Amino acid sequence: MGSDFVNVNTDRLKGDISYMMNELEIINQNMKNLYENIETLNGMWNGPANDEFTKQFTSDYSLVTSNLEDIRKYLDALSECCSKYNSCENNVGQLVDTLQV
Repeated sequence: MGSDFVNVNTDRLKGDISYMMNELEIINQNMKNLYENIETLNGMWNGPANDEFTKQFTSDYSLVTSNLEDIRKYLDALSECCSKYNSCENNVGQLVDTLQV
């Protein structure tokens, strides 16, 4: 028969969240740099091709930045869950300690 026990290592989870947040910051900085480079490129040529390129880039950029914000929200929520789990685990531990007296 299987066990219903789940082992959670919140220290590892916190480390993973921190790593992903750092990577997200790097991606955000790269996106800002890309946007600035595209603005520079935009000033170098005119015409319908530029208009279409700029329109498509703006659409793609908005989609990517929206997705990055969703990832940030997910990581924030995951961090909050981790904190709540630790708090609950501490409370249970204290209750168990009082029963052993």
